[in-house]
Amino acid sequence: MRDRSKIVHLFSYIFYTLVIFGAIGFLHLEYIQKDWLISGIVLVMSIALSISIYFFIRYKRDKSYYRKIIDSSTNIIVISNGEEILSANRAFFKYFRNFEDIEAFKKEHSCICDFFVEKGGYLQKSMNHVNWLSYLLESKHPSHKVKMRIDDEDYYFLIMVSEISKEMKHYAITLTDITQQEESKKELERLTVTDSLTKIGNRRYYQEKIKEEISRALRYKEPLSIILFDIDYFKKVNDIYGHDVGDRVLSEYSSYIRSMLREIDEFCRIGGEEFIIIAPHTDRDSAEILARKLRKAVEEYKKIVPITMSFGVTQYIEQESEDSLFKRADKALYKAKNDGRNRVVVE
Repeated sequence: MRDRSKIVHLFSYIFYTLVIFGAIGFLHLEYIQKDWLISGIVLVMSIALSISIYFFIRYKRDKSYYRKIIDSSTNIIVISNGEEILSANRAFFKYFRNFEDIEAFKKEHSCICDFFVEKGGYLQKSMNHVNWLSYLLESKHPSHKVKMRIDDEDYYFLIMVSEISKEMKHYAITLTDITQQEESKKELERLTVTDSLTKIGNRRYYQEKIKEEISRALRYKEPLSIILFDIDYFKKVNDIYGHDVGDRVLSEYSSYIRSMLREIDEFCRIGGEEFIIIAPHTDRDSAEILARKLRKAVEEYKKIVPITMSFGVTQYIEQESEDSLFKRADKALYKAKNDGRNRVVVE
């Protein structure tokens, strides 16, 4: 495109140069015939005009050709000057279907970043105090992931930016829909940290969450407690009623206990019949009250087969490891079982 523009400018320059010299010759060189000079000027003008028309037609044809290619792409392609969207391809309006054209879009939004969702690991409006577009242009990585919410639906895209005109500061922004891949990945990740039987967190999930909650407790100087418990004489349940009934007991009572916990509490199955609750913003006394409430509720529930549970409760001590915290809760649980089961012991 730039080469054609240079050629047109070159012929224009030649044309005007010849015109000027022709005019000078017409005025000052008496030996040149006027008819010859006029014919020469007309010829040069005709050639220059023909060349200009040729390249203009070819430019319009190529522009239409490239537009068709861009519109045939399933990726969103947006042209921006860094401040507002200048144009977009057809795929853009498959997602932003509430807008008839770019002008309608620009009346409400100047940037696609208005639809970015702030989430760790994904591109945001500002990255390290740098505008997202500048961040992408300066980044060593060719693409980044971005989460966008459009018409109350969440989408995930790979986003890339390339410079198409340095002088005019025009950029091409390409977004490739990876929503299906991201959702499949999230589902796979969820399955790796979810107990398949009870649908609550597994041991791996507990290990991840306890580190996060300890870090948060230290940062905000908030209390943190854990409640470790298991089903009393669960082996007898399996021996008498069978493992199918035992699995139903685990699933039923897990769901029941989950219903009595707060949104912020993390509930995990970490062994066969062993469970743990991470209770943020909860001191030892409050955790004990919760454990006693759960113990009584389980004893009175009597669904499938009647069972009881033993509980060990402890509060996080500043600077101790997660392993130390768990061992103290385990020590309390061991005492509860050793003292006759169906009881709460606080460490």
